[in-house]
Amino acid sequence: MERTLCARKTDARRKYLELNPAFPCHEAAKIVKSLNYLHARREPPGRNIEESPDYKEGEERMTVREVRDILGARVLVGEDHLDREVRSACGSDMMSDVLAFSKDHSILLTGLCNAQVIRTAEMLDIVCLIFVRGKKPDEAMLEMAEERGLIVMATGHRMFSACGMLYEAGLHSGAI
Repeated sequence: MERTLCARKTDARRKYLELNPAFPCHEAAKIVKSLNYLHARREPPGRNIEESPDYKEGEERMTVREVRDILGARVLVGEDHLDREVRSACGSDMMSDVLAFSKDHSILLTGLCNAQVIRTAEMLDIVCLIFVRGKKPDEAMLEMAEERGLIVMATGHRMFSACGMLYEAGLHSGAI
């Protein structure tokens, strides 16, 4: 089973790089190396957040429901998963940065509205996507997110403001 999971993740990485041919080869190699490192540290699905190798005692966490309330966001997909816990947030419109720096059990704030966002979130076990500046993904993206069990929300705040609000509420990015 573990071998199958690794094979699927490797296939997902290859597909991502095939869909983004604009990356120079050396940049693609860096991203694949980062993904291999991240996935080697990743816990299996369904594991409690406290059992994660990155967990630190006393670490600030919150639920997606609390994040929704802080940002005044609308839930577009995943209303029934709002009790999932998150421990960090990442804000970026560049999926290569997200691939390099994002952690598991995190939230991705972005203004980029395309299918690459959903694929990136799936590869990195991101819990929730929040589209900033009032951006709304199309129906195909929402279906894709729902199939993958992702929570998708939208807020009218700019990315800088939304990240600041979450940081002020205690949700930090953590050490890289």
